[in-house]
Amino acid sequence: MDRLYDVTASLPGLAEDLLMAGQHRHPEHAVRIATQADLKYQELRIWRYDWERENPRAAKVFTAYDPSKISSSTSQECALVRRLLAREIRFENLDQSLEIFSYNSALVYLYRLKELLRFEEQPRGCLPTQEDMHHINNQLLDGERPSPLLLPDSLKLSYQPALEAVQQCAYIAAELRCNNPINFIALAPVGIIYCSLKSLGTFGEPLSAAIAGTFSASSALDQLEVFGIWKPLEHLTCG
Repeated sequence: MDRLYDVTASLPGLAEDLLMAGQHRHPEHAVRIATQADLKYQELRIWRYDWERENPRAAKVFTAYDPSKISSSTSQECALVRRLLAREIRFENLDQSLEIFSYNSALVYLYRLKELLRFEEQPRGCLPTQEDMHHINNQLLDGERPSPLLLPDSLKLSYQPALEAVQQCAYIAAELRCNNPINFIALAPVGIIYCSLKSLGTFGEPLSAAIAGTFSASSALDQLEVFGIWKPLEHLTCG
């Protein structure tokens, strides 16, 4: 975790530089931020593959019900949401789960920074397509993969790390309730995942609500919202 923190500690600063400069930033400034963002992305990739080598087959999937029993009349979006919420990724220990959760939040945040650098704002119309949901569903049902966790080269969509984080929440919350004072989950990763999912419209809303409920953050959603950089660029401000 210390190594991961070393990689991600500068991400809020990159976001602040980007958002304060806005659309009037000098091209050289954008190049500098883009170079740093690319470097952080490569460091995260290396960290993730090193983690996999040190923690082989550390994660397993448990489901609350048989996904094949979802009604055929259910929409593709609703069926996928139900599968995600019923799917729990558990680990050999809590530290492993907290590491991957923090990694996923950092990766999703970095993906958004790279999108903003390319001026690719995410308007309300840019939501998961049927093809996207079909791809996600196939990965969820793929029983051939040795691990339920996605490696960087398996990621096709920028919000897939957030979907993986959703599947970790039940396990993390249950372990944290075991009165182990040496473990905790920082607010920032939870807020990043929450805001990322909220940006996905009707598909992401129940997933973000589930995260808030799992970590009993329902009365403190304003605290989670401050980690959001998924609104149109001209509406973003630095807190």
